[in-house]
Amino acid sequence: MTWLYLHLALNHFPVTLTVLGTTACVIGVARGSREAWLYGLITLAIAAACSIPSWITGYQAHYVLENKLQVAEGVVEPHELLAEATMWIMIPMGALAAFGWWRAREEPGRGPSPSWVRPAILTAAVTGTVMLGITAFLGGRIGHGKPQRPPTGADSAAAAQQSFQPIPLDTSRAGTRDTTLK
Repeated sequence: MTWLYLHLALNHFPVTLTVLGTTACVIGVARGSREAWLYGLITLAIAAACSIPSWITGYQAHYVLENKLQVAEGVVEPHELLAEATMWIMIPMGALAAFGWWRAREEPGRGPSPSWVRPAILTAAVTGTVMLGITAFLGGRIGHGKPQRPPTGADSAAAAQQSFQPIPLDTSRAGTRDTTLK
């Protein structure tokens, strides 16, 4: 379950940072603001770095969902496959953003950045933002199928009864052994 909790905690960072970075870069270009542009570049580079642990924890969390929480096979796969494709967009986006930040910092001594830098970064940032939005939407649909009925008194009694039962110890990685405290 730790992978699931880690993924739920980490997955918001690349989404939020990419939206902020893309917005800052667009504002920087539209208004000619060097500060907004540099902020956007740094934010995009950090977002790309955050996408890697988010993907790793999500990949591990899908095993928890399918094996322990009994989520049907095929429910997680659209999110999982798009998340991997998105990560492979985010990594070059982060590299471009880091290069753009470094090149902007060197402009006083080297002259203006090449003309391809801004359009390439903006294209990668918008592509990453759109892909992250779709990936996040698909991830939000996992486990949010049919609306659940409101809990009843019987549900509360069953939950109370379960809280007094022994906690199973799962010492294997695959979760195949079922040893309980006795």
